[in-house]
Amino acid sequence: MRKIVIIDTGVDINNKNINLNRIKRINLFNQYNPFEDYIGHGTAITYIIQNNTFDTEIYTVNIYGKNSFTNEEKLYDTLLYIYEYERYRFDSYK
Repeated sequence: MRKIVIIDTGVDINNKNINLNRIKRINLFNQYNPFEDYIGHGTAITYIIQNNTFDTEIYTVNIYGKNSFTNEEKLYDTLLYIYEYERYRFDSYK
């Protein structure tokens, strides 16, 4: 099974078009509502990817939060986290 990580605005778990069985959410920054997509972009990207791929597990990371703002440090920290920790989880599925 392939793994895809979407670093974006999160995913709206109430969206009827999203198959939550294929979505794994990683919370690194948002304390109060880490998986809400206040902008909608991450949900749209997740929808497109899940409907154009098969045998794929999708991981989402919301680096924006409610204020619709992010920075390079959050992106760097997310990429480092995925590289250092999540890659072992991904490799175990090969």
